[in-house]
Amino acid sequence: MPYGRRLTPLARLLVAGVAFLVMLIVVAVVFFVVVVSTGVNSGAEVSNPPASVQTVQPSPSAVTGGWTYGD
Repeated sequence: MPYGRRLTPLARLLVAGVAFLVMLIVVAVVFFVVVVSTGVNSGAEVSNPPASVQTVQPSPSAVTGGWTYGD
């Protein structure tokens, strides 16, 4: 029985340590998933404005061409 009493606190520490590590791993995985999801969304959003800018650039060129043609 003395060994059981001595191991009980140790077992509690081990359980607490394992639970803490599991919680850290879960938080890290969730954080990683959120960051990746946000990064993908941000990448798509960032990629879209350059496409819009490129689409807008030909329009001023066409307008400038029109002005040149008018002159």
